[in-house]
Amino acid sequence: MFLSILMQGLSYIGLAIPIVNKIVYSETAFKNDITIDVNSSGPIRFNLTSEIPEASIFLKITNKSQYLKAIFDRATIDIWLNGDDGLRFIAKGIPFIEKVEIEKKSDSNIYLGFLLNQPQIQALQNISFKRELKAKLDITYFIQSSIYEFSKTVDLENKPAKIIRNDNPIN
Repeated sequence: MFLSILMQGLSYIGLAIPIVNKIVYSETAFKNDITIDVNSSGPIRFNLTSEIPEASIFLKITNKSQYLKAIFDRATIDIWLNGDDGLRFIAKGIPFIEKVEIEKKSDSNIYLGFLLNQPQIQALQNISFKRELKAKLDITYFIQSSIYEFSKTVDLENKPAKIIRNDNPIN
């Protein structure tokens, strides 16, 4: 409570000096207040039935900080799918380059869509799955704020995924 009042007071009177802010609210605390995950509203999708095969991922970035707003600067994503025959690599270093501002104590949903190349299409066509398909994502993302800048890598495992192809249009 005191920390919140102090930070607000300093910013209101124009004395929000970065050194004071860093003493009051550490970079480690800020890093821990930023989380990223796959949005629960839908799975990671790979659509092979369209004329141009594509993938789509909806991510949710949460800023739990009550002191700083954050800017999601960019990210790279590596993707694996866990089918009946084990974990298969699908894509490496898929870039997401768009600045998204996340206010204090709020979250933002972002969409990442990308076209699939021939080796990715082939890998997706060869994955067999009789059970629910799960994805593993390694996401390296970059965050900026008024006083901190950092990158962080998270491993997200067992996330729902769907491959839409002619032999299984609903899975």
